[in-house]
This record gives sequence, C-alpha cells and structure tokens, in this order.
Amino acid sequence: YNLDIANTSDDTVYLQDDLNVDGNLTIEEDNTLDADGYDINIAGNWTNNGAFNANNNTVTFDGEGTQNITSNGLSFYNLDIANTSETTVYLQDALDVDGDLTIEEDSTLDAGENEKDDSNGYSINIAGNWDNQGEFVHNENTVTFDGTDNEQYITSGGSSFYNLDIANTYVDTVYLQDALD
Repeated sequence: YNLDIANTSDDTVYLQDDLNVDGNLTIEEDNTLDADGYDINIAGNWTNNGAFNANNNTVTFDGEGTQNITSNGLSFYNLDIANTSETTVYLQDALDVDGDLTIEEDSTLDAGENEKDDSNGYSINIAGNWDNQGEFVHNENTVTFDGTDNEQYITSGGSSFYNLDIANTYVDTVYLQDALD
C-alpha cells in the first residue's frame, strides 16, 4: 500500500520495473530512489526528504482522493496528473519538470499556498511541453518555461497563468496550442 524508501546503508534503491504505489511514496532523508527510466504510478502523496533520480521516466498521480507533492527541490522528468475522481493534486513546494507536464481531463493541479513565507503559490519550472486538458489553479504563482529543445508547446486548456516566464536558452519557438488567459 505505502512505500517508504528508508535504506539504513545510505545506498540508492534502483527500480527494476515499472512501479505502482496504491498509497503514499516517501523517500526518507539520506536515501535515494533511482527510477532508472521506469515509470511510477502513485495513488497517494509523494514526499521526498532524500533524493530522486527520474532518468527520463514518467511519474503519474492517479489517485481517487486529494494528493500532495513534496519534491524537496528535485526534478521529475515527465509528470502526469491523472486523478480519477475529479480531485486535486496540490504542490507543497516548488516543482521542476525536466520533460513534459500533462494534466489529464477531470484532473486538477493546484500550485498550493506557500505557508512558510505567506506568499503566493509555489513556482513551476518546465523544460518540456505543458498539456492541460483538465484544470490548473495558479494561486498567483510563476510558471517558467526553461527548456533547451528547439520547440515547446503550451496547451492551457482554458486555465489561466498568473506569471508566465519564457526563459528558454536554446528554444527557437514556443507554440501556443490555444488561447492564453
């Protein structure tokens, strides 16, 4: 049900196959989970107090209830928000996605509220494409596109951005797939 990475030898745990966690996934301090390119589906909360190496994988949040992401400043590669019951995934800290971020139909990603310094929602950095078919709640946050590929695509799905920063270093073109609000 829940998966707690709490290796006492401070070694890295490497996935050998795709992983489906029907509850919470916690990476404890001084521990590392290396996805080694394998995909992870999680129905509960993601709490990273250690290290996570995505290695070009996809992490899918597919729970039936509210889910939280605490990334501890470490990046995901591809991130898919695919809740099954029109529930919400909340950020608990800044989010960095080195690949694509997808919000599936009937799913919601909420930038959360930064309670530590009573500021706006948590920032999101994304190096790949933004594909929103559900709902994005910005909470007055900043979304920064910081990719290095030749092209990036933004599909807002009708959800608005508050602060949008295009800070790509090598991207020739950012394509808007629909109207930005």
